[in-house]
Amino acid sequence: MTEEKDLWLRDAALSYGLLRLALGLNISFHGVVRWAAGLRNFPKSLLPMFQKTPCPRGPSTASAACCPSSRR
Repeated sequence: MTEEKDLWLRDAALSYGLLRLALGLNISFHGVVRWAAGLRNFPKSLLPMFQKTPCPRGPSTASAACCPSSRR
């Protein structure tokens, strides 16, 4: 019975580690791609997404420009 529990705990720890690795790679590549595309392009890329919403253009651009990753 203890061997089954040990195997289960080892599998749980392995799956948790793989999950953390996958999420960490996802987040890091998201930032790398944003930097590679140009930090100043980020606010401009959001404008087409907000065109069909009731949000005005000015506040949408200002809030995107205040994101830490879009500063230079």
